[in-house]
Amino acid sequence: MSGYPRALTTLNRKRVFDYAGAHRIPALYEYDVPNVRDGGLMSYGPDLNESVERAASLTARIFGGAAG
Repeated sequence: MSGYPRALTTLNRKRVFDYAGAHRIPALYEYDVPNVRDGGLMSYGPDLNESVERAASLTARIFGGAAG
């Protein structure tokens, strides 16, 4: 049941954004993608694209022989 509210919000995000905007409700979301990029006010979570890019960069450095 813990994933249900998130799935419901994600599936209906356009309606949530429209409702929040029409009623001047400052809505915050866990992730920026797709919520903020599709019209939500703001997110408090990490930028997932940046996290993946950083992990890839660190992995490349480790496999390249970078010292600790």
